[in-house]
Amino acid sequence: MNFSHYGYGETLPASATDAINASVSTAINERKYWRMLEEDGWEVVEQSTKDIPISERLREELYYRKTLEYMGFLIINRRYEEATRLSKQHPQWQNCEHIHWLWQSLLNEVSTGYGPNSQRRYDELLETCPAHALTTTKKMLSWINRSAIEDILVRYGASRYVDEFALAAFKEDYLLSSLEQPKPTLKTLQEIGRITTKRQSGQLAEALGWKYLDIQRPDLAIFWFESAIEWAGETELRVRGILYSLSVQAKRTLQHYEKKFPELKLSTREYNDQVCRQPPLAATCLVLLNSLSRALSPELASLRAWKLYELKRVFSAMLAFEEVLAEIPLNHRRWEITQYGYVLTLIQAGFHQKALVQAEFIQNSQNREALNKRWMAEAIYQYYHQAQYSQALLLLDQHDSQYGLDIALLEIKAWSLHHTNKTIAAKEIFHQLTTIFPFDENITVAHELLKCLSSGTKENC
Repeated sequence: MNFSHYGYGETLPASATDAINASVSTAINERKYWRMLEEDGWEVVEQSTKDIPISERLREELYYRKTLEYMGFLIINRRYEEATRLSKQHPQWQNCEHIHWLWQSLLNEVSTGYGPNSQRRYDELLETCPAHALTTTKKMLSWINRSAIEDILVRYGASRYVDEFALAAFKEDYLLSSLEQPKPTLKTLQEIGRITTKRQSGQLAEALGWKYLDIQRPDLAIFWFESAIEWAGETELRVRGILYSLSVQAKRTLQHYEKKFPELKLSTREYNDQVCRQPPLAATCLVLLNSLSRALSPELASLRAWKLYELKRVFSAMLAFEEVLAEIPLNHRRWEITQYGYVLTLIQAGFHQKALVQAEFIQNSQNREALNKRWMAEAIYQYYHQAQYSQALLLLDQHDSQYGLDIALLEIKAWSLHHTNKTIAAKEIFHQLTTIFPFDENITVAHELLKCLSSGTKENC
């Protein structure tokens, strides 16, 4: 499951940094342990100090961070009542100095629904911890469903500590998120167009092109595909978008005149199985399916939904899968594969709870195993982004044991090893990656960063 919206990773409150310059242990200088706590995590410090006396302040900080991590574990596993009890057991952390604890308590409340309790907690945090008001709002926007975004923005806008520039950006982003909806209104698309022109974003312009095609406005679609090329360069999909828009216009023109000029009668294009069997030709296949003059059979309608998914047009794919599933019975031979595609699309769109429910209807063991693999990978990414590197490594080992080595997860494993003070093993993995992908600039840069961080001159990295 995709847990990226749980949001850890920020530097923890000033207590750790302040302690470096404050009085330290009764027996030893604890400066290096506080620094280690920031860089390597509480587990490394706990292991390093298990046989030596440490100050009460350091002991309390270790307990706080351990409990904070456990709170995150409870929330991820939807054990919300336990998380609520844990929060109430530690009133000493209900303050802005322990803002991560307050955020976790807020997340736990929001995870069960955006109701009066969630709204009250959010309002309280805005007023009592003004230094964190903007970050708190960013987290809320990443946690809640789209239906609650407007209320969050109204509450933040009414706060005494609102950042007007950030609020304007939030409102723009909310408007742009309408592109993810199956059928945004023409007015919404026009407003998004103004933002897109201001930003000169090729990616947004391309998305607008496809949306205008969805609402049968090929003339405007051509404008936005051409704008995308002007601002961000040519890509196959953008050029195909123009060609498809032109073909739609041509088809309409021919349909308008074919009675008056029968010799111009539009020929019916036939489905080409060979084109649609080749994954690199997903866009060509989609154009072909959309251009068929006859109604699509359940088989071809399902194929069309899969091609939308392959092209990462997630919300269009989700709608297409839903339309097919509404038309075919459970015993139809294409029902299972269509349901499987629907679940994958829900995961990609971020609807994880709905995906879990829909996955229960899948009977094919290979499809179920593929979904389990996908969810395990999502959990690994989540643990990593929460800085729970030991948990990430445990799941990575389990993943390798069950499914074999996954190249896509190797970089996560390398950085998790680095953060758990296993730098030699991390370097070995990056050496493998640079050997496999010698021309991948991102991997090369990451490898150089790792070498720099482990060299002892971190300030220059």
